Amino acid sequence: MTGLTGVILAGGTSERFGGAAGCPKPAVDLAGAPLVLHVGARLAAAGCEKIVVLTAENHDQLRSRLGLSSRFGQLNIAGKSGISFELRFSGREVATGGRLAYLQKEELGDNALLSYTDVFSDCDLTELIAVRQAANASLAVLAVNPRQPWGLITMDQNRIAAFREKPTLPDCWINGGIFAADASLLDAIKRPDDQLEDQVMQRLITRNAAVAMRHARWWRSIDTPKDVRAAMKEDLAHFAFSPDHQPRLAPVPEHVAKAKT
Repeated sequence: MTGLTGVILAGGTSERFGGAAGCPKPAVDLAGAPLVLHVGARLAAAGCEKIVVLTAENHDQLRSRLGLSSRFGQLNIAGKSGISFELRFSGREVATGGRLAYLQKEELGDNALLSYTDVFSDCDLTELIAVRQAANASLAVLAVNPRQPWGLITMDQNRIAAFREKPTLPDCWINGGIFAADASLLDAIKRPDDQLEDQVMQRLITRNAAVAMRHARWWRSIDTPKDVRAAMKEDLAHFAFSPDHQPRLAPVPEHVAKAKT
């Protein structure tokens, strides 16, 4: 799988990480690399040759934290180098669907991968692409079945009949925050405040253009500093890079990057 664009949605306010006064979540370090480069490395491993990070208020702060002199860079990982990397400002009061409207149809083309900046999985992303292609759908969602963060109560009127603390529910599948798409996804975005997970998804469902792939293996969401500590303790093998596999981001002057396009 080659020639793909990988898109990372990174326009959140990072309130749980200190908001404007703190570190933007995409730049939070995990096992020696910023979260956004962990995502970028996974997208590159699936064949992405161009990474577009859709930013918001955090644009300049994130650029500085990543050591970029312009909005352009070059991502290098083991076995692959020269991957185009761009921080693209996608508005301030804009929802996830509205941010995707800052992409061009030719960038998504026949195949593209999308990811939130804070979700990670051992899923083979080329399988997700294959599921979307087989269904001729605009969007394929990675569906995951995580352990619930709450205790589940079964009631008989007002008496507790059973209680399970933080169970895994076999029929409870959620949006895993990783997607395969093609350019037709952009036709379902109508307004800047459209949410990918709400209005856009509902339009795709109405068109019978959305599918999902179940993934019952490893998945991790990084929502808080506590999640970073838990990932370091419980999932380090999924995040740790050997020294020669560490993703590296090199700055590229804007005039040089534009000359290549």
